[in-house]
Amino acid sequence: MKVTIVDPSGFTPPYDHCLATALAQGGCQVLLATTRLPPGPWAQGTAYKRWEHFYQMASRLSKTKLRTYLKGCEHPFDMEKLLRHLRRWKPDIIHFQWVPFPLVDGFFLRRFRKIAPLVLTVRDTEPFHGAPSSRLQLVGLVSALKCFDYYIVHTQYSKEALVSQLGLPEERISVIPHGVFSYYRELVNETEKTRRNLKSAEKRKPSFWGCLNLIRG
Repeated sequence: MKVTIVDPSGFTPPYDHCLATALAQGGCQVLLATTRLPPGPWAQGTAYKRWEHFYQMASRLSKTKLRTYLKGCEHPFDMEKLLRHLRRWKPDIIHFQWVPFPLVDGFFLRRFRKIAPLVLTVRDTEPFHGAPSSRLQLVGLVSALKCFDYYIVHTQYSKEALVSQLGLPEERISVIPHGVFSYYRELVNETEKTRRNLKSAEKRKPSFWGCLNLIRG
């Protein structure tokens, strides 16, 4: 299968990276559409393609109101660019991780849906954890959420909230517990390896008296 993962603002690089890697290892062709990401395992060689085309100008600024405003201005153009790209790439699934600008996204989601079925991972039943960057992020949210064909949540509580609050059919929601960020295990192993090398080097390091004897000899 060809899978597109969409995280415009790069809210969850570790999650995106591990999900894309797992899908790629499972035999899928994966494209991650996101913004410029900070340094990390996801910035190195990956088993999937990453397209950092969102917010090219805003991503160069520090977190200020100007940056938020600029992202809002760039968002429609970046979504249009992604739409054109996916029409050519023809994915089997388009998996959104977030809906950062519902008022605009709702318009595009209907067009994305003509390319492939849409899936959304819903992480918090209270949008943006109750602290959106702008009130505009709440306008049209319910309408945008209902544009998806299927939903993934991490807890049974979230599933029940979507059913009761949005009236979504239970059969269109799957509860998949939050996975383990496997690269953390790799970092731990690498740290332990470094510690062992340092201890080994420390043992091989000659003492002061040993050095003095070598000089005398």
